[in-house]
Amino acid sequence: TIALALEWRNLEVLDLNIIRLRTLKTLNLDFTGIDGSNLLKSVGGLPSLKTLSFKCTSQTVDQVPQGIQAIDFSKNHFEGSIPGEICNLDQLEFLDLSENNLSGSIPSCTNLPRISHVHLYQNQFSGPLTYAFFNSTNLVTLDLRENQLTGTVPNWISSLSKLSVLLLKVSGKLSLDSGEDSSLLSVGRKKLAQQGIFLIEKTLWPVISVEEVIEFTTKKSYYTYKDSILNYMSGVDLSCNRFTGEIPQEFGNMKGLRALNLSHNNLTGAIPSTFSNLEQIESLDLSDNGLSGGIPQQLTELYSLSVFRVAYNNLSGKTPEMKGQFGTFDQTSNEGNPLLCGPPLRNNCMEKSQLASGLDDSSDNQESDGLMDMGAFCICFGLSYTTVVVTIATVLCINPYWRRLWFYFIEMFVSTCYYFVVNSFHKLCPFFYGFGN
Repeated sequence: TIALALEWRNLEVLDLNIIRLRTLKTLNLDFTGIDGSNLLKSVGGLPSLKTLSFKCTSQTVDQVPQGIQAIDFSKNHFEGSIPGEICNLDQLEFLDLSENNLSGSIPSCTNLPRISHVHLYQNQFSGPLTYAFFNSTNLVTLDLRENQLTGTVPNWISSLSKLSVLLLKVSGKLSLDSGEDSSLLSVGRKKLAQQGIFLIEKTLWPVISVEEVIEFTTKKSYYTYKDSILNYMSGVDLSCNRFTGEIPQEFGNMKGLRALNLSHNNLTGAIPSTFSNLEQIESLDLSDNGLSGGIPQQLTELYSLSVFRVAYNNLSGKTPEMKGQFGTFDQTSNEGNPLLCGPPLRNNCMEKSQLASGLDDSSDNQESDGLMDMGAFCICFGLSYTTVVVTIATVLCINPYWRRLWFYFIEMFVSTCYYFVVNSFHKLCPFFYGFGN
């Protein structure tokens, strides 16, 4: 294999037709200042060229050479839509247009039959995915992070039998199809559940030398996977979108899944107990949602789990036992759930139980104190009333002075009431007389 690497060179003009490197297979012109249009016109005369890496330059690309199997045009300042010439590259297996300023919709003509790895992250693509990559049955990696896509996760994803890495982090206003035929669920049922770990087949690698790199977000950090480790990596990153509803139980059927990130969404409901079927899972991030209920105790059976995060939800109850991998997690994995208790949290479930019991007892006592025995009340009232009346009568009979004083006040009260009624009647008579006339 003949390769030419001119990266980090201050080149301005290069005509490869002149030097006629007809057996050249790999060309690396990263970080050069060479004119892209003139370069690619020259590259078009290289019949054996399989790999072209042309990133971190300051020029636009007008033409794409035919027969290329791997293209890396990442980290440029390309604007506009995806060049139509790319749709004619039937031999293309690796495409990296990430970290540009490309916009518009992803064209449906990208249904390239041999494409395996597609990186379009950090652009300005918008609109629905429609039928982009619809027939790309060899697709293994699809990275669409940090765009402005809309609509639902399309159903054609379920037809991608080799799909291993799907990254949709901050992809816009995408939503999950909650129906039984959800495309994402189909990926779980038909692909991961049946085939186990997806092996990224690098039959292309002996021919080309593009390094496949995947950045996966978990626990608020980026983890980079590359080279041979990707042979054992399969993951789904749906974080930082606007997904709502409950987590489908079918996610637990993805037995070959190594990493699942559903953080920073609006998911509700309980954590599926079927997650205990994810025997290969190493990273599970469900943080910053609205999940409720308890953490399934069955998750302690996940012996490969090294990252577990359910922080900032509405979970309640006791945390799983500190055994297996759960014995390695600290309180940051569960923080932000006020009703969750038990290690590694500082909230003691016993204290919470006693406090709740004390509150219940206090409430019961208050309720019992507030209830009155009506029979006892009537007896006490009758006795008290009788005692007062008998006492007054006895005093009036024994003491003549108090008796005369008592009758005097009675007479004054009756007289006052009588004259009040008479005066009021005389004042109202003219009013009624005038009203009648």
